[in-house]
Amino acid sequence: MGMIDTGSRGKRRSVDSELNLVPMIDLLVVTIAFLLLTQTLSSLGRLDATSSTSGPVGCGEPSTGRKLVVDARREGSFVLTWKEGENVVRSLEVPKHPKVARDGAGTKVAYPELEKALADEHKTFGLHRDAHDLKTDPLVLRTPNDLPFASLVGMLDASASVRREGTKLAAAPAAFNVTFAVD
Repeated sequence: MGMIDTGSRGKRRSVDSELNLVPMIDLLVVTIAFLLLTQTLSSLGRLDATSSTSGPVGCGEPSTGRKLVVDARREGSFVLTWKEGENVVRSLEVPKHPKVARDGAGTKVAYPELEKALADEHKTFGLHRDAHDLKTDPLVLRTPNDLPFASLVGMLDASASVRREGTKLAAAPAAFNVTFAVD
């Protein structure tokens, strides 16, 4: 095939143009370096929350010691049950006669029968009665979901009023370590 020379070659721009890639490569390298540095520094700010050591012997196993369960789910009475593991050692029913006092701050509920029964049970069946024993007997409060807060506070006050005897301290340590169980 033949070509015709028109002679207008000098007036057109050249089709081949060079693109300067050095600034683009510099920007790319700086961006990658910034991302790598940020990734490294952000991982240094994290703490490893896993424990590489095992717990003490018996940790995580269910307790087989004696505990007192106070069941407040019955309508007219509390049921106090001493348990060793799953075995019931002793069960006692205490009438639920709340003494309600109203003042400007709110309502205060007290359970004197529960307080007396808890003190008697601790004196008779508590494992940690010695004044120098640093452990406390576990007490589980089983309550219904709809129990008023004032009643729950009254039960906590009754359990907190039981103290160990024979200590020379001004405030004798509590006899029970209270936990909750709800329906």
